[in-house]
Amino acid sequence: MKTRPSSESSMDSASSGDSSGDSTYAVRVEEQLLVKGGGFPLPRQTQALGRRRRLFVVAVISLVLSVISLLAVLLITAFVFFNNSDIILGGQQTQVAAGEEVCLPCVQLNSDPVSGKGSSLLDLLDVRKDDESKPTICCARTNVQFAALFKLIIQRQQMIQKLTDILEPAGGHKIAKTGSSSAVSAHLLIQAGTGQGGLQQWKGPDASGLSHVRTGLTFHDNTIYVVTSGMYYVYCQMLYNNRGDDNNEDVPQVVSSYVYRESLIDPVMSGIMLKTRHTRYSQQTDRHTSYVGGLVALHKGDKLYVKVSEPSAVSNDEKGSFFGLFRVGE
Repeated sequence: MKTRPSSESSMDSASSGDSSGDSTYAVRVEEQLLVKGGGFPLPRQTQALGRRRRLFVVAVISLVLSVISLLAVLLITAFVFFNNSDIILGGQQTQVAAGEEVCLPCVQLNSDPVSGKGSSLLDLLDVRKDDESKPTICCARTNVQFAALFKLIIQRQQMIQKLTDILEPAGGHKIAKTGSSSAVSAHLLIQAGTGQGGLQQWKGPDASGLSHVRTGLTFHDNTIYVVTSGMYYVYCQMLYNNRGDDNNEDVPQVVSSYVYRESLIDPVMSGIMLKTRHTRYSQQTDRHTSYVGGLVALHKGDKLYVKVSEPSAVSNDEKGSFFGLFRVGE
């Protein structure tokens, strides 16, 4: 049997020992690089980190855009409000004193400027009249007063919206435009009795063939609404009955008729527009008429109606008692 030389055996042992030491060192270096974080991260860790960074950037950009959008909306709202305050508040500019007080003409806060019966919210405001030539103003200074003021403005806007709904043409009819050659007019015949609020009742086109309301005006609840602005001739005639078996026939009786105008656009012009007075005596033949008419500049949204002091004294003869208007110009 042959034996290898001892020198070769020792070389093989040394060689195997060196190989084992090299592999152990490589494993340790790899652990330090990948596990202990001293080297490059794994591919999965790189992808997860990249996704988190992208999501964070997107979230920051979305937040910034949301803030910018909110600021833009607030700026636009403020711009529209302050540049259209004459529309929102009925054509009058808001008076601000040193940023502490807001004052408006009281008539601008009244949804019913003709009757003068205002909302109870008006009692919360400071009312004063600095100049006899100017209207009474209502002022807000405290938080409670500001809340009342803004609620009154909202109520007024609701009334304007209600008026707008009434002015919408029924059946899709077109509204007469300014300068149109079509005649804008209305003529109503009397109807017995009085309506809500003491208004004289009238027969509309549906109730009488002699009544008419043409495009540019509309009739609702014994009231004529102006749709087309312009200069109008407004007229009203009342035929009064004789006093008959009146127990006080020896005492003359004065009867009056009034044509009212109610304007939310220009409340200062609201009130009695035309009126007549007639004295009734004891003669059985006393059947007189009282007529009134005049040229008036009317605005879109104005309401016209008639009241009489003694409805029972008015004749129901539709050819003797009537109410109307027609447009004559711009």
